[in-house]
Amino acid sequence: MCLWKVALLLMVALVATPCSAQLASFESSVAGSLSPSGGGEGWFSSGGTATVVPSGGIGGPSFGAPTHGNQWCIVHSAGSLGSLASAGGGPAPYPLGGGATGNLSLTILLPTTATTLSFDWNWVTPECANDPQWNDFLTVDLTQGGVSVLNLLYRDTYSSSLAPPAVTPDESGSVPVGYCNPIGPLEETGFGTMKAVSMSIPASLLGQVVTFEVNVGDGGDAAYNNYAWIDTLDCPGATIVSCSSGNPEWQGNQAGSTFMIDGQHGTPTSPAQVSVCEGETATIEFQSSNVGLPWELFLTQGPAVSASTTGLVTPCGQVVNLDFTDPTLSMLYGGTWSVPFQNLGPILFSSPVPLNLTGQMVVISPTHPDGFELSGASMLSVGCEIAETFTGTPDEYSLAVHTVDLQWTPDPTTPDLEDNVADIDPFHDATLTLDYADPFGGSQQLTAQVQIDTVNKEITYFGFPVTTLEDVFGVIAPGPGAQFTFASTIPIQIQIAGMVLAAAPPKYITDRAVPRKVVSLSDGRPTKPDVTQVQANAWLMMKMLSAGTTQTGAPADSYDCHGYTFTGGVKWINDNQVQKILDDNGYMARAAGMVMVGDLVVYRNGGAIKHSGVVRTVSAMGNATVIESKWGALGRYRHAPAYVPVGYGTPTFYHSARANGHILQTQ
Repeated sequence: MCLWKVALLLMVALVATPCSAQLASFESSVAGSLSPSGGGEGWFSSGGTATVVPSGGIGGPSFGAPTHGNQWCIVHSAGSLGSLASAGGGPAPYPLGGGATGNLSLTILLPTTATTLSFDWNWVTPECANDPQWNDFLTVDLTQGGVSVLNLLYRDTYSSSLAPPAVTPDESGSVPVGYCNPIGPLEETGFGTMKAVSMSIPASLLGQVVTFEVNVGDGGDAAYNNYAWIDTLDCPGATIVSCSSGNPEWQGNQAGSTFMIDGQHGTPTSPAQVSVCEGETATIEFQSSNVGLPWELFLTQGPAVSASTTGLVTPCGQVVNLDFTDPTLSMLYGGTWSVPFQNLGPILFSSPVPLNLTGQMVVISPTHPDGFELSGASMLSVGCEIAETFTGTPDEYSLAVHTVDLQWTPDPTTPDLEDNVADIDPFHDATLTLDYADPFGGSQQLTAQVQIDTVNKEITYFGFPVTTLEDVFGVIAPGPGAQFTFASTIPIQIQIAGMVLAAAPPKYITDRAVPRKVVSLSDGRPTKPDVTQVQANAWLMMKMLSAGTTQTGAPADSYDCHGYTFTGGVKWINDNQVQKILDDNGYMARAAGMVMVGDLVVYRNGGAIKHSGVVRTVSAMGNATVIESKWGALGRYRHAPAYVPVGYGTPTFYHSARANGHILQTQ
């Protein structure tokens, strides 16, 4: 397995536990099999079996164990992937990969004053001596990021200290017959006793977090399994690094790994999302306290993914918010881990063409239990000016088709009637049309009804993904001047062999020098009928809001509150489009007692924008008294500022010197 995969899959978080006279001797561990999540005292196993054995568990204190207290551990390769090729005499074939060996691990922080590390052990293999084909091995190492930084012990069938027949049993209490019967299995000489290892710790590892790993590997097959006895790990002054549980969805920036775009950064609650137009500059910054250590930037053209979808989570909380199955996944430096990190300052980035990039930074960190630190995920979208149709002269008609940017993301739950979030089904109809001149001088038009799969973000035709236009129209030669048209009420862009098309392109834009598009919809609930007046009245009564509202507009799905505020009731605008309008159109918050008729009011709940409206009357004290706003798919109403559905939250008032009031510019 490649280093970068090992680094991202082997993750733990740092919580130090003071050591006792012996750093770890299984006394606090639960008897029985250890798991990847551990069994007490910080020990865990990522392959094969690791069994904590109590005194008397296999016939009483015998064969030299336990060497401290009343419990020890037997690490067995049974159940591992096995079949690792190991050269006679070693070293072990690192990186081993998760599950390839019987494994026992403990993450520790070495003190700056450490001098030695010691442990007790024994090993049995059922293979023959000096076996080039079935060369089992035992390796005990200090590792960082899944790679050995110090080998403490190595044995394989070529080791001269091994001899038959073994007498020390496995966790079942029996000694395997072995492949080399009747000679018998091999055991480290001094049969039936535990051996001790004491190793000096190099200065380069002092003060660093490392993982003490025991790995027993089956060489060439997984049929004849080997096992090791382990007890009494000690390193004066060292501490155990164990994990605390949690349920993170997103990775946040940290001192050792910070990635920002235009000052925005990923947090534990969301990734950073920045949009700029073609040719506009975005400022990218990389920061780390681990200057001089290797680093990498992982990139995809897809969106960031949460832990509960296709992200990866460590037992202690670092989160990989990239989809490893995405075929566009790449690394800035090709995964060589040879480029030392330097704080270069802001980097200016621009693109003349539309694109989407999502990135997450990784920096090697010897003081972190993972051996590296992750940044938050940051998403950059480039694209504003998009043609609705394209006229081209393709050389052939086998043109690749894929979705580029689905501007609207479906909500996982069905929005309530008052919500200002579009309620669109996962599948939505669209039309793809080809107008072309045939070889006989005539004109032809082909039209196909396709579907937009908003979950997988792809186009389908009769349920099958469209990867080329041949999937829709078959093999034809359209000739020069062919015109492709894509029509849909959902704001989606597609790309056909490098040609960008858009259905229902955004009509509205912000005021800044390079304007940003404001995604709008003609219908917020295209698959549902409009709410009737009777239904709206019943809803108001149920929510006890009837008495404090005066209706000024009928229920409609064609616009919502933001569509009323910013388009005059022409379009539906989702909550997630409003912040860019506030940022780009010169809005300033009004102080208390300074509100004026015509001001904008924006409601937030937990920091998230949920509603907007326009101030219609104010008191002599300069406070808003009446607001006019549209309530999702319901009607438009006049009401007191606080007289709104509870989910809208609390209001903030804004003013702007714009000549058009709040109505957005159009393209």
